[in-house]
Amino acid sequence: MENINNKQCARCQSQSMMYPVEISESPMPFQLKVTPAREAGTWLNLTASKKFDVHAAVCGNCGYTEWFADKPKDMWEKWQAESR
Repeated sequence: MENINNKQCARCQSQSMMYPVEISESPMPFQLKVTPAREAGTWLNLTASKKFDVHAAVCGNCGYTEWFADKPKDMWEKWQAESR
């Protein structure tokens, strides 16, 4: 997330956004795993997946929570390269 100091809550427009917020009990950051869908008719996906760190921002007013990927462009490139 680029500039959390100017971030407004998408639900209530409050400026009381907390970022980054650790969501899990684990000391490891939460990650999304990007793995393209299998081709039709295949029973095994041999494409290597890649994990990307994500962080949460939580509104201190209404509790609305958003997730943000650290490297969205890298995630998109991985998806595009392997989903063809």
